[in-house]
Amino acid sequence: MSIFKNFYNKASKNNRIFTREDIKNMSTKEFIKHEKAIDYQMMNLGLPTNQELQNSSGAVYVHEYMRSDGTVVKAHYRSKQEAVISATAALETLMTPEEAIINYASRAAKPFFPLADANLQNAMRDFAHANNDKNAHIINSRSEVHNKELNNLMDKIGIPKESKGVLYDSNSKFSKQLWNSNEIRSFVKHNAGELFSSKVDSVDIEFIRKNNFDNFAGIQHCKLYKPHITKDGYFNGFIVDYYDFDYRNYNGIADYINNWGYSMQEKKQLENYFIIYHIHERI
Repeated sequence: MSIFKNFYNKASKNNRIFTREDIKNMSTKEFIKHEKAIDYQMMNLGLPTNQELQNSSGAVYVHEYMRSDGTVVKAHYRSKQEAVISATAALETLMTPEEAIINYASRAAKPFFPLADANLQNAMRDFAHANNDKNAHIINSRSEVHNKELNNLMDKIGIPKESKGVLYDSNSKFSKQLWNSNEIRSFVKHNAGELFSSKVDSVDIEFIRKNNFDNFAGIQHCKLYKPHITKDGYFNGFIVDYYDFDYRNYNGIADYINNWGYSMQEKKQLENYFIIYHIHERI
């Protein structure tokens, strides 16, 4: 049965399904009006695209129409309703909001955004991803990091001394994914001379949404620590990031997702931690 069938939004008290395109095209006023309903849907159903609903047997498209009072209702999708609800659907209604959020976030992110999903699972499920990744190494406290210069950098970033962390070694798929990013490759290309002489201590890197949304969603701003090119032709460096959220003014779906993370952080349902990706690749 389609996951969209029999969905009922308890916040809006109807079966409307908001899509990513709906939210993207909303004005600030519209978003505020529907915010509670969108929150409820995010926690219990997810946020599908128009195409996903168009191809689903569990949703119905409603064309734009005018109510008797003259109010224009924009075109939208609604869930098909049946009298009998499956055992699975009944079980999902018993989820706590936190369980529903984790369930949605995992389903939505994992297939398309593996790095962002891994970081989220580590933050919400006590390093669930790192515990099952042979190339991830959990650091129980910054006291286990004995490199003085790296600790000084962590202080500058604002990483608390009691923080836990994860080190992804150079064989990690995430380290290799970041190495292949436009941002890292471009930095190496334009700074080869300094990298050969090991003059760079650390540099700011910002992953751009249009280049790779996974890198953007999972990291965005970070430090590249001790980048250099070895005598035998390898690029070596460490990406250092602190997984936390600052509140943003709403300017699109990316900000909505960020602010959801901020809300979870404020509720202590998401653990802040540091992440280090070791990159060691032949030029």
